[in-house]
Amino acid sequence: MIKKNLRRTVSLLISAFLTTGLLYAGIPVSAENIAVPDETSGWTESEELPEQYAAWDDERPEGPTGWFEEIPDPDGGQALITDASDTSGELSIQGAELTEEEVYRSLVNMRTVYPEGMHYTNDDSYSPYYHYENGRKITYTGYGCAAFAFHLSNVAFGSLPDREHTDWDDIRVGDILRLYTWGSSGHSVIVLSASGDDITVAEGNYNSSIHWGRVIKRSYLKANGVGIWTRWAAGSGGTTVTSIRLTPSTLSLTSGQYYPLSITVFPSTATDSSVTWSSSNTGVAIVSSSGNVRAIGAGTAVITCTSNQNTSVQATCTVTVMDTTKVRAFVTRLYEKCLGRTPDTAGLNSWSNALIDGRSDGATTGFGFVFSQEYLNKNTSNEDYVEMLYEVFLDRASDAGGKASWVSLLEQGISREYVFKGFVESAEYSNICSSYGINRGTFATSQPRDVNFGLTSFVSRLYTKVLGRSYDVDGLNAWCGAILNGQGTPEQVAENFVNSQEFLNKNLSNEEYVKVLYRTFLNREYDPSGLNAWVTVLNQGTSRQDVLHGFSRSPEFARLMAEYGL
Repeated sequence: MIKKNLRRTVSLLISAFLTTGLLYAGIPVSAENIAVPDETSGWTESEELPEQYAAWDDERPEGPTGWFEEIPDPDGGQALITDASDTSGELSIQGAELTEEEVYRSLVNMRTVYPEGMHYTNDDSYSPYYHYENGRKITYTGYGCAAFAFHLSNVAFGSLPDREHTDWDDIRVGDILRLYTWGSSGHSVIVLSASGDDITVAEGNYNSSIHWGRVIKRSYLKANGVGIWTRWAAGSGGTTVTSIRLTPSTLSLTSGQYYPLSITVFPSTATDSSVTWSSSNTGVAIVSSSGNVRAIGAGTAVITCTSNQNTSVQATCTVTVMDTTKVRAFVTRLYEKCLGRTPDTAGLNSWSNALIDGRSDGATTGFGFVFSQEYLNKNTSNEDYVEMLYEVFLDRASDAGGKASWVSLLEQGISREYVFKGFVESAEYSNICSSYGINRGTFATSQPRDVNFGLTSFVSRLYTKVLGRSYDVDGLNAWCGAILNGQGTPEQVAENFVNSQEFLNKNLSNEEYVKVLYRTFLNREYDPSGLNAWVTVLNQGTSRQDVLHGFSRSPEFARLMAEYGL
């Protein structure tokens, strides 16, 4: 059996290492988005939390569900202590900073290795797990349910020693419970949370699969439990609430929906694990004494769960309630104002549903329309583009000053993506999204020309003043990027334009050459005496490069660069 399952065991160990980042010590990567116990979808029959889980008696796993066997100890079964009558020192928790919440995070993060419903039977094994009895270390290989529990326990606790007891009033997160099933002591589960009479567990080989979130009644355990293997030292559990985990931490609903929030109070040994619920905006969402949220109207509300024993300990869930009518009106507006046509039914439903169920947000949906090939093919002017953004995202006509400012930026070389970002991340659009009950989202632009407005304007004018044409996007980004990355100074870039083959192909006379330098580096037309002086020195044999330096290194050009913030 050991040889048969060695490859799978090694595979699981490697997978766990990649998932957690550290297999036997510390806390793995964040498990914030992993909800345990399993959550129940919304309902409308009652404001009270419905029964989510059957008691253990009502549905037992197929038996036998797993076992463990002692294997030769690589350390020869050495004694941990000299005096087997006193194990308190050896069984203390190593690293007293370990908390139940940290153990919980380690356990639920393993759902990426053992997803719900994954096929898992007695053919699956795990080794080694070290158990301690009377001061001696015993090495076990686990099969099926025991293998699963052993693996999760090692991930959470590393090499901490365990101890066995049968005090069913003292159950903590990470404990392995051994239960009577079908007339034998054949099933092991690992504890995810313990609150009152409800013990939430994860288990392997439950009907030949992995199962997360079963609630077993403590009263059942007292009658049917075999024993508890714990890696918490006796008496190490605190009695005061230190933290609360509320799942989910964000929630999207439509008006009239209900949803039960799930909480885990840490530590499980706290003498008072009761909580009080509240809503920051009862016009958007209300919450019952059991944590059942009801959506009232569009908007955002923060649901807060506060410990009654320690009121400084709280957990929150941000609830967004959507107005589906307004969401569909927003998508319709995108079709009409952006694409200039009425929406097709399939498209309207698809975009609207993505916003309603949270698969998309306001910024992402807007980008899908504004930068679609259908809109790009319209080849709109900058003025029409900005007006469209006002009408779609702010649901109003433009104001003259605002529109002129955005158009000016576009004409100076700023991208349409940047202007789009300005609209979809504006406070005005944020308020509109909140009224719809949708997530506004964000948008990132990566073009160098969008980093520094002054630099972009400076480079774009070089195209106009030196080459006599508008910029091309690739060239503008390349020159802006070169200056931003320190590959050239503004002065050097300006000289590169004058020395470019495109400019040289103009074959300008000395007089016309000097006039270009005046407009480029001094931002003015020539004065007759100055023009004559520069043309004279050129005619006398001074190189154009030396004359160029006379302009590019002049105090007047330095003042011009300062005006652009360079």
